[in-house]
Amino acid sequence: HLFYLLQTQPVYLARLLFLLNQGGSHAMRQALHASAESTVVAASEDISIAKLIETIVLTLFGFAQNAREEYLLLKLFCAAIQIELSSISTLQEFLRGNPIFIKLAVHYNRGAKERKYLRDLLQPLIRKVIEDAELDLESDPLVIYRTLIREEESRTGEKSRRAYDISREDALNDMETRTTFIRHLRQLRVLADEFIAAIQASLDTMPYGMRYIARELRRALAAKFPDEPEAQVMKVVGHLVYYRYINPAIVAPESFDVIETTISPLQRKNLAEIAKMLNQVSVGKHFNEDNMFLQPLNNYVGYTAAKFLSYSFAVTDVVDPEVHFQVDEFTDLATLNKPAILMSIGEIQTVHQALEANLDYIAPPIPDQIKQRFGSYDAVMGIIERRRKREDRAADAMQIDGAAADVTGDSDDDDDADLADAIPQGTVLVERPAPDSHSGGRVLVLDDPLRVVLQDLGAAPRTRARSDPNARYEIHLDLADRFADDAITIMSGSAATSVLAASASQILSDAAISASQATYSSGGLLRHQPTAKEAVHAKAERAAKLHRLFLETKRKWLSILPVQSGGSLLEILERPVGPEDESRWRAAIQLELAKLEDRRQRHVAQWQRQWEAQQQAALLRESQEAMMGSSLVNLRSGRSGSTASLSGRSSPAQASRPGSAQGQALQQAPPPPPPLSGEKVVRDLSQMSFGELKRQVAKAMRVLEAERWVERTRKSNIGTGGAPTPAADTPAVRPAYATVFRVRRADGYQGMLNAIARDIRTKAQRRERRRAEMRRIRITLLNLSEKSAYLESQRQSYEQYLETCTQKLGAGGDSSVGPATRQARKMQSVLPFTRQYFHLRDLQRAGRVPRFGSYKYSAEKLYYKGVIVSVEGYPPRQLDKISLTISSDVAGVFDVEVSLMGVRMPGGSCELRMQDLLQQQYDNVNTMTLYEGSVVVNTNLLIFLINKNFYS
Repeated sequence: HLFYLLQTQPVYLARLLFLLNQGGSHAMRQALHASAESTVVAASEDISIAKLIETIVLTLFGFAQNAREEYLLLKLFCAAIQIELSSISTLQEFLRGNPIFIKLAVHYNRGAKERKYLRDLLQPLIRKVIEDAELDLESDPLVIYRTLIREEESRTGEKSRRAYDISREDALNDMETRTTFIRHLRQLRVLADEFIAAIQASLDTMPYGMRYIARELRRALAAKFPDEPEAQVMKVVGHLVYYRYINPAIVAPESFDVIETTISPLQRKNLAEIAKMLNQVSVGKHFNEDNMFLQPLNNYVGYTAAKFLSYSFAVTDVVDPEVHFQVDEFTDLATLNKPAILMSIGEIQTVHQALEANLDYIAPPIPDQIKQRFGSYDAVMGIIERRRKREDRAADAMQIDGAAADVTGDSDDDDDADLADAIPQGTVLVERPAPDSHSGGRVLVLDDPLRVVLQDLGAAPRTRARSDPNARYEIHLDLADRFADDAITIMSGSAATSVLAASASQILSDAAISASQATYSSGGLLRHQPTAKEAVHAKAERAAKLHRLFLETKRKWLSILPVQSGGSLLEILERPVGPEDESRWRAAIQLELAKLEDRRQRHVAQWQRQWEAQQQAALLRESQEAMMGSSLVNLRSGRSGSTASLSGRSSPAQASRPGSAQGQALQQAPPPPPPLSGEKVVRDLSQMSFGELKRQVAKAMRVLEAERWVERTRKSNIGTGGAPTPAADTPAVRPAYATVFRVRRADGYQGMLNAIARDIRTKAQRRERRRAEMRRIRITLLNLSEKSAYLESQRQSYEQYLETCTQKLGAGGDSSVGPATRQARKMQSVLPFTRQYFHLRDLQRAGRVPRFGSYKYSAEKLYYKGVIVSVEGYPPRQLDKISLTISSDVAGVFDVEVSLMGVRMPGGSCELRMQDLLQQQYDNVNTMTLYEGSVVVNTNLLIFLINKNFYS
């Protein structure tokens, strides 16, 4: 539960890493020093950034070896960037600092895909540099001058006449030194051009992760520093891509598996000179006095930096990770295998201790005022509804005045909405034991998910991981969502504010309502509250119907506008329909029908070709399977005449011939093709007159206005793991009602006209987005179908196994023994003249002996054994008059009857199932009620009693 939460909610790890990068909290250092046993070790030594990154964070995300883990790790980068930028005030402060996400990126870039990209990119270039024995890119004139002297003395065997100790200026005045110096600069410029050209050409093969990090950094910097020139922001991004990713592989290529040979000092110096030049180009900065002899290349640096800037823009132009990795909110639900990690005991302890010591910063506590106000299901749903109404009033004001007006309502509603805005994103409503109850009572509590999980885990161990002999032992952990079944999760619809919900139609998507749509009975058991759940579904169903009506009306408006025009939609509706209008309408609808028929013909032809291809593939597969099966039979039987045995079977070519049986099957007509999209709408419109169409539209507009429907721009729920980062060209905070369309007669139905205009303007983008979403939905449906079939087979096997075990237990371990034999054995084992003896004898005389036995007890005896806790209306001294009979005629099902002085009491019969009892025991329910709360029994002791009598 803890590591699943840390994976899917990256803000927790991002806050922890940021805090550790700043030196850690005082509480953490105290906790670590207090846990030392022999020697006191500094906190930075126990939980160092390098260890946390290399062994824990990357281990938690599986070193990004598959799509899910890499997607979640990139979301951690995004969260770390946001937190890092929130702590700085200038761009220069960011450049001078050492952000934690950059440290994380350095280790991430050592992955297999990233190293392969660097090897393919740099290996030819670096080989060219190191294989050129004459190449020397030294740019210091004095070093060049002295090197020439040494070469001269080695060549002639005589001492050079040139002075050895001179200044750099005098060395540059030497003709041979100047010529060599200029040649080195030219070679450096040529090689730098080759490196830059190769880097730009390899953009399409650059790993997605690095490009996504660059994109998020660009957006975050642009949003944080809107006054900074965009070129300056892109220089920072380009410097990150080059200096943190490509530069280390150029300076030390053997460390990144770019080359395998040993590099000499001269070759490494040449690579360092090239890397220095590329670094200046990436930041667009001229050489200063520290590299004065490279200043002649400043013009080249300025010219090439402009080209590199366009490359930096292109690096950040990537799709969202949800599209790239094909990951959505259903991914974990549709996979057969649960996500799992391997982590050592020491790493688990380290993470637990670090989270616990810094909990107030990582997961700030929710104020008590908010907990008390929203500590129930009804309160949460109420604030969602009030929030919707307040936004509707704001939408009305925006459409009437074009600007935000006075939308204040009830003061209590506004206070609740303000409190709701203060609820952090991801806050959950969970059940916990009541603090003042000792009988198993439960209450609903609003709390942060991490605090809930850590409370479930208990306090972190105080022993040091390095002192634990089992610290290096690795554990396989199957990850699961702690809040999948018993919590209401408060989601956020905006990156800037924590909004509970946007509208009633989005309640089910914005508030993930699960099994704790609940109230609590006096017995402390969690029970479903169907009225609240039905109310939520009713609101969602009503909203879906209104949304569908809005879309249908909008489609009909598209048929009206080519026929009539006016100053507003209301004016068009009120205009009378004349014969000319009807003529134009019939001509327009006939044109639509002609286009539809043309589409249908193409659709039928395509369907025919697909069907024939499927039939051919099926015949080929069937023929191949038949041939393989026949060959296998011949091999097993050892016959030599395999050819003769195959002659009776048709080949794929023969199977498709018209005369064969399979060829006749191929000639059969294909099934009817699926209907075309929009065909029914056009057919329905063709049956209407223009006047009837306008009457239907006018009625629909009145319904939408009466229902106060607000059409909002729908967004895909893909990637709901965190709040989105606003783009650079969008404001950081956008009102919730900025993209709504309201149907109002007062403004001439301008909202409907705006919605039509938006659809026309964004038709191509919406079509492409719809295709991409359909592809993802199909993949998700296939995965869900496979998982559903797998789980169904597992369920059937499990139920069959349980039934077999129950039957064996009921038979005393011997399923061959009949019920009569078992009853005879039980009768012989019962002491004569006891309550149980007379009870069994009466059952035998009446012919009503249950298959698996029947036992009769006095309530007094069960009370003193602790099975019965209390009986309503009867003190313990009167329980000897009440008897309970437990019988079983079906395996695993027990009938419990209560009688008073031998007479069965009205309503004194109930049925218990062993599976339900075991579920109550698993849920730690200590007591349960029978007979509508009249009898309270101890769950554990009742199960023990049943096991002893029926299964021992």
